[in-house]
Amino acid sequence: MKRLAIGFTMLLSAAGFLFAQNELQPLAVVKLHKSETITLKQLKARAGVAEKQYEAYGMKMTDAQKVELRKATLDGMIANKLIAQQAAKEGLAITDSQVNAAFVSSFSQGGQQITEAQLEQAVKKSTGKSLNEYILETTGMSVADYKAYIKESITVQQYIVSKKQDEAKKISATDKEVNEFYDINKTKFVWDDMAKLFLYVIPKGKDAEGTKAKANAALKQVSAKQASRTDIMKSSDNGKVYQAGEIMVHNNAQTAQAQGWTMDKMKELFGRSVGFTSELIDGGNNWQFYSVLNKYSAKMLKLSDPVEPESKHTVKEYIKGTLTTQKQGQFLQKAANDIAKNLDNASNVDRKKTGDALTKLLSW
Repeated sequence: MKRLAIGFTMLLSAAGFLFAQNELQPLAVVKLHKSETITLKQLKARAGVAEKQYEAYGMKMTDAQKVELRKATLDGMIANKLIAQQAAKEGLAITDSQVNAAFVSSFSQGGQQITEAQLEQAVKKSTGKSLNEYILETTGMSVADYKAYIKESITVQQYIVSKKQDEAKKISATDKEVNEFYDINKTKFVWDDMAKLFLYVIPKGKDAEGTKAKANAALKQVSAKQASRTDIMKSSDNGKVYQAGEIMVHNNAQTAQAQGWTMDKMKELFGRSVGFTSELIDGGNNWQFYSVLNKYSAKMLKLSDPVEPESKHTVKEYIKGTLTTQKQGQFLQKAANDIAKNLDNASNVDRKKTGDALTKLLSW
């Protein structure tokens, strides 16, 4: 019985070893400037993310479609490495500081910059996982591997732009394309009822009465015009002790929820006249007050209208800019594909599996 147990344990160990070997088997080696191997494990991680994105949109893929997606993912990984190696060969270098900045900014919200240490703390607080565990779960890569992927992506992007930016800048959306886009999507170009506010918010903290007194003092100054809104916004305390600024609010449930206001409070706000300043409001974990600076009624927008209240850009300019960016992006993507295709030859890429053998391997 003891021999049987030992034999069974050895069998399991051997199976685990063979599985690890299978996961680490090379699918392709890119060797234009240096030797880089793409393993089955790396492809599974990258393709897995793509497949989850399809599922998130409610798209159910057949086994054949999954295999084709995996082949396309592998081709994309090879293409990126070819371009990145060619860029390195020509002297293009991306610094670690650029990579770290791009890594952190990919998680930043609302334009607020954070450090990697702060990101680690935020992830731990919201998910209970370490940053590495969270990245591994969402991307299939460790933090180190994900940063390597970011570095490669930045390298490819900068290389393509350096080669094709002059041509890309000449590409622009035509008036016909702008008009056609507007005609198809005109019902989406609308303003709902909006109000421009000066909003002052101070957290209650541990001394709710003390912060309430500070909020009332600021409210009294604004109401009596003893201090301008600009003075309060420019104060060194803004962003540290309190938050004050001008915001555009929409008359909808999303705005109410974001600000911690009831719909009755929203109805009251939009019933006020320009120039009105509220009393002090108990926001639950903060004190706040607002002044109504301007109001805008809901309307359908024409091409000549500003895309947002007080914006200098018209709907036409917004559409043209969006379509131009799309066309330039498509041009640069085609340029990247063409460059990768020219570099993809037997001297630069050693594909370990092709044809039916590759199809079989990708049918996991």
